Formats: sequence, C-alpha cells, structure tokens
Amino acid sequence: MVFCLVPHLSVNYRSSEHVLSRRRQEDTSMTQNAAELPPPMPKDPQYVPPPRDPERPGPHIVAEVIPIEDQLKVGHVQGFTVRCDESGRIGGTDSAPSPLGYFTVAMGF
Repeated sequence: MVFCLVPHLSVNYRSSEHVLSRRRQEDTSMTQNAAELPPPMPKDPQYVPPPRDPERPGPHIVAEVIPIEDQLKVGHVQGFTVRCDESGRIGGTDSAPSPLGYFTVAMGF
C-alpha cells in the first residue's frame, strides 16, 4: 500500500523480507532487527504533561519549538527533544531530518 500526498512525498508499506532484500541490493545500513536499531530517544525524567481541560476531550499535545541558527530548530514534545534542519540548498546544514521528513515518517506510523 502506498500513500502519496504530493509527487515526492510517499510512505511505502511492504513485507519485511521484501524491504530487507531490496535494502541489501541497495547496500544501505537500514535494519529491521530490533537488536541492531539505535537506542531509543531518551525521555526527560522530569517531564510532567500539561493539565487537560476536562471540557475538551480528545488528544492534548503541547510542543515548544526553539530556533537555534539558520534552519536548525529544537522541539520539545511529550518529554522528548527532537532536532529539525533543512538541506544546504535552502539555508540549512542537513544535520537533522527536515519538517517534511518528520511528516512523512509520521504518516507511516
């Protein structure tokens, strides 16, 4: 199944064996073996979720985004800290995924 939002933004779902055999052919370092994945992102042990308004049901997610320099930004959400950057062609340093990269992954989750 493929979800396509714009011509260059798609999320592909395929069987694990198909993905692994294709990645072996492409000679990339991606893995689906849980023991070989990088460690999970640490969560701030002091994180306390913001208070909820009992009159407003549904998800309640608060995020803070701090510009660092050029296109590099740091975001804090649900006790986690993430970095976001852009490629050099639009003023970034390509040191972290772009906002569109995060959005594309979120569609797959």
